[in-house]
Amino acid sequence: MDRALVAAGRELGQNLEWTESERDVLARACSTADRLDRVYDRELGSAEANPAVLVKLSAELRALDRQVVDFCSRLHPGVAG
Repeated sequence: MDRALVAAGRELGQNLEWTESERDVLARACSTADRLDRVYDRELGSAEANPAVLVKLSAELRALDRQVVDFCSRLHPGVAG
């Protein structure tokens, strides 16, 4: 995303920065995805891994991926407001 911001800045001939709310969206998206990945990896590596739990976690990972894409699509580098 930072590369997209830099590219948009180059196109506009400006040095762009994420707004506070945009930084918050990016941080939350990354943090949530990382947290679920850790839970999934821990369950997958468990000697007593429960297939039903893994299926539910996999579905949650897919849902989070969709949300991350949705949230990131709302960011418009170089567009005010």
